[in-house]
Amino acid sequence: MWLYYVLLYFWSFLGHGEFTIRLLSVLFGSRGDTCDFLLGRRLLVLKWLVLRCFYFRFMFFFIQNTHNARAYTLLLLLTSVASYFFVRYVFEGSSKFWFAVVFFDILSVYAHFYALFVILVQFISLFFIRKKLDWP
Repeated sequence: MWLYYVLLYFWSFLGHGEFTIRLLSVLFGSRGDTCDFLLGRRLLVLKWLVLRCFYFRFMFFFIQNTHNARAYTLLLLLTSVASYFFVRYVFEGSSKFWFAVVFFDILSVYAHFYALFVILVQFISLFFIRKKLDWP
């Protein structure tokens, strides 16, 4: 989780109080939720997406992890952005989206090793999508 702690080191120049330290995780959590909404907008019907985002906003586990000074919200942000670009790559096929996927996947691994599970799912789904769409 060294990426989070490097960012937290520079963030601590704003102050060393509990509020200031936890604010970084809250910012990552709120941006991760926004990126997750953008991802869901490409994949879900709007009615279900609004219901899902409303539920996610008030989920106790999300609120609890947002208030901790840990790297889980940074992991949520980076994997949501990587998944968003992955979906864009699958639908549009542009190599710039693939480079964005690789970049944010690498950053997410530096945020927390749990990101490897997301990367594994992306590659497995890419294998099945290639078989279905007859890609080279």
